[in-house]
Amino acid sequence: MPPVATLRVAPTPATPATPATPAHLTLVPTPSPPLPLTPPEPPTQLVSQSGSHQAAKAQRSRTELPGAERRVQELPGPDPRMIGAMAVHVFEALEGTRGLAQLGNAITWKLAVHLGQVRAARMERRHLFKDERHSAPRPKRVVLCRPAPHAIEASVVLETNRRTHAVAMRLEWVTDRWRATEITVL
Repeated sequence: MPPVATLRVAPTPATPATPATPAHLTLVPTPSPPLPLTPPEPPTQLVSQSGSHQAAKAQRSRTELPGAERRVQELPGPDPRMIGAMAVHVFEALEGTRGLAQLGNAITWKLAVHLGQVRAARMERRHLFKDERHSAPRPKRVVLCRPAPHAIEASVVLETNRRTHAVAMRLEWVTDRWRATEITVL
């Protein structure tokens, strides 16, 4: 570690430094070495599952630490039944038959605020048109896609007595659990 400062003794201008008179001490910082100028490395690009495995492996070996690929692949995928149940819960929360707080840690705070706004708009519309019908949704089909190792995109078809709805959601691996970051109900 280089020294932080050097000590230099300087005599006072009025009187020369002699053994009988003390000298003034001046603290002079040592100049730090310049930082090396290297161009930034390009960002790592994610290759889809249908891309070339050899090219993806070569790209990862240049930009990632050893063992990072193994840790990322060990992320457990969510159960499709859990995704279907989450879609049902979100639909019921938007319809007003379930509280948003019941979704708990399954959604992010930003998404909870957004769903609260959508719920308020739907409840106002139902109140204006005096629509008191309630229907229980049933998940029919769940499709999962993994665009990145830490993200899953899912689509769920929900069937009610009146019509069929589609729910699209994005889940991301956050602090040891899958958490929904985006949800759209059509």
